[in-house]
Amino acid sequence: MGVPMWTFLLATTFLGVAGASADLYEAENAMNVSVGIEGEPKYQVHIFAPKSNKSFPTIFFVSGIGANVPVGGYSDLLTRLANKGYVIVALDRPGMIPNYPKEARDLSDVMVWAKQGNLDKEMIKRKLTGIADLQRTTVMAQSAGNHIVGQAMADSCQYAKVMVMIDPVDGLDPFGIDTKENLITPGKKLNFSIPALLLDNGLDPKGTRLFKSVPCMPIKLGSPRWYNAWRGPIWHVNATAYGHVDCLDDSWIRTAGLLCPSNSKTDKPAYREHLAATAHLFIQAIFDNKPENLLLLENKSHFAVDVVLEHDRKGLTKFEPGCTSVPAYSEYTLV
Repeated sequence: MGVPMWTFLLATTFLGVAGASADLYEAENAMNVSVGIEGEPKYQVHIFAPKSNKSFPTIFFVSGIGANVPVGGYSDLLTRLANKGYVIVALDRPGMIPNYPKEARDLSDVMVWAKQGNLDKEMIKRKLTGIADLQRTTVMAQSAGNHIVGQAMADSCQYAKVMVMIDPVDGLDPFGIDTKENLITPGKKLNFSIPALLLDNGLDPKGTRLFKSVPCMPIKLGSPRWYNAWRGPIWHVNATAYGHVDCLDDSWIRTAGLLCPSNSKTDKPAYREHLAATAHLFIQAIFDNKPENLLLLENKSHFAVDVVLEHDRKGLTKFEPGCTSVPAYSEYTLV
């Protein structure tokens, strides 16, 4: 998901799901509002926050197909995550052809916008009582949204301290022919280091009903590419029974399943809870110094769904939140 040659087909499919792009969502202990960023078109910003006057860690989330999937499609997942104690700043820009370098710059602009106090003002304006703690910021995305976030981190870490990737995709086309905007060069490490959690699934490498010979997430552009290029410590959790679109709300999966494999017999709310709970476990481990959480991420019996696990602690025994830029990207190769 997120490659230009099928961007319009995918975007049309997602945008056509029963008014989902226009809906605002409110769930128990969480609210969502939509605001615009002034100036030239950038992102729409949707805020999910617990109904509490406490301070919560902040998550910047970028949607799939290079932010073309409306955030409303992730309302169940993001509400579950917000209810675990996070202010979520979720970004989309439906209908635009992905331009990853520009979208990465725009993401950085949104983070600056928030840091300048505008996020606080918007939350007060919308009567959201949660307080966004930008000192504890996670960047997170799904599918090709990770291409945007990764490029933003490569350009400037900003104040991000943790990264969570759901089904990450690199590249501009499913065959890896057009490489001009690629973030990752196989055989080389990325030029930044940040603790990361990679969440993916077992159906991604399979073909779809409409594109039998082209998987929704080509394996050479997907999770192994990101895991192998990661410079910082990384934990990888693969939920084997699920697919690329199963993180979306149920009403979206029925249509999106035509384009990305999804098993109708699996429990989708359980998968979304798995994603939210695992992300929370990891973020809490890094920000609150809970090494026992990391051990759970390495223990298959901890998970409520079937998983395949791997991790690379990069030889570290203690993990600090933070993102560090590394110059001279081309000089570093995998060892």
